[in-house]
Amino acid sequence: MSDQHTADIMGAMGDPVVRTPNLDRIAGEAVVFDNAYTSCPLCAPARASFMTARYPSRIGVFGNDDAFSSQEPTFVHSLSAGGYETVLCGRMHFVGEDQRHGFKKRIAKDISPNYWGNPSEEREDLGDFGGTLYQKYCLEIIGTGDSPVLAYDRYVTETAKEHLKKDCDSPQMLLVGTYGPHFPYVAPEDKFNYYREKLQGSVGGEQPDFGISAVASKQQEADREDIVNLRAAYYGMIEVMDQQIGEVYGTFREYLARNGRKGIFVYMSDHGDQIGVKKMYGKQTFFEYSCKIPLMIRVDGIEGKRVGGPVSIMDVGCTLCGLTGCQPLPIADGVDQSGAVYTGQACPRPVLSEFFEPGGDGLCYAGTMVRDSQFKFITYDGFEREDLLLNLEADPGERENVIDREPLEAQRLRQAAEEKNKELAAAYGRLRENQIKNKFLNQCGRHYKDKNGETWLAPEACRTVETRFKLEKYRRK
Repeated sequence: MSDQHTADIMGAMGDPVVRTPNLDRIAGEAVVFDNAYTSCPLCAPARASFMTARYPSRIGVFGNDDAFSSQEPTFVHSLSAGGYETVLCGRMHFVGEDQRHGFKKRIAKDISPNYWGNPSEEREDLGDFGGTLYQKYCLEIIGTGDSPVLAYDRYVTETAKEHLKKDCDSPQMLLVGTYGPHFPYVAPEDKFNYYREKLQGSVGGEQPDFGISAVASKQQEADREDIVNLRAAYYGMIEVMDQQIGEVYGTFREYLARNGRKGIFVYMSDHGDQIGVKKMYGKQTFFEYSCKIPLMIRVDGIEGKRVGGPVSIMDVGCTLCGLTGCQPLPIADGVDQSGAVYTGQACPRPVLSEFFEPGGDGLCYAGTMVRDSQFKFITYDGFEREDLLLNLEADPGERENVIDREPLEAQRLRQAAEEKNKELAAAYGRLRENQIKNKFLNQCGRHYKDKNGETWLAPEACRTVETRFKLEKYRRK
């Protein structure tokens, strides 16, 4: 499970520039879900939702400071009860006391702080890069060389390979959580230079932004050269990630052969990155670059195929329970898509994503995305006059709002969105309460340094950017 990998920036998904030979090879053998979506385009809510197969708002995880209850069942609990040794290797972005949520053990730490009150911008070990792990400051550094993200992923990859080189009596469920291609936008120089040349023509023609008031504050003007450089670094990080996936996958196949076992290999991400499309960077939007995720499941003995129907990140755990014969979760919003693994036909239903968009007035606006067939509907509470209906089959670049041309489709998807918005409105009180609690916990958490014992610390060699292409005008105000 990577972090912030835009689904379509992969050779197997049609990108003509990026070099992802390992993912492409796996995709040729796997069931590839061409239209998989996150349940929330933000790290901690998406991952909590992935673990529990429930919408983030239903488990009280609205932002990256929110923890979810240890009483929430996860698909990892099911696999553990089914006889698997469940091992977490690396990133999962759990917040608070419970760093397991069903995993029997963790063998590699998380790059994010495990407890409140340890913000990245105040961490000495992150050096130049502390603030740039946040979306708000992600444009401050674009460059080449090493970074804490690249160093962390090397550490996680090596730890996963070491684990797979050992023979185990019980069946293994290993979740390898890397951080790339999450910003900061820094890549090795050779890869950066390769993509900077290839991506010169990638800037332009990506509008309109549709004038959605609720997300206007996310838009930033950037120079063309800076956007090209940013994308070069992002593509370079994806190539690095692909190489690491190839290493882990190869070691996994050796493990299976050595032990005479069959296996399941899943690749996915939690959400994507806008990389400047529609003047936005990072996640937290319902546009394809942010909300769509890569998802492929390779099962020994099952032929590879492409699944076109929309599916959710919440379906992954349910599907793994179905494929392994482990007990299904007692309460789930996701569905078991193991049938799609065999037949290529996804369980038909609208797939929804939710997000509370922070407003400049201190309020938050509930947003809902609905994807069904070729259409996507986007709405924000209080801004319904700006609703979007996009025909992704005819307009994959999301350039034209067809809401007036397709009134029946708009009404059908609006009904699904309205039900979700009612639910989000009911959850708003809990959101505001969480914000008050988290403010207090972040103040107090500074006095609980020992609670971050499972946070990985960046080695000194990767704390300084070697070559920086960013202009000072993007520095935080």
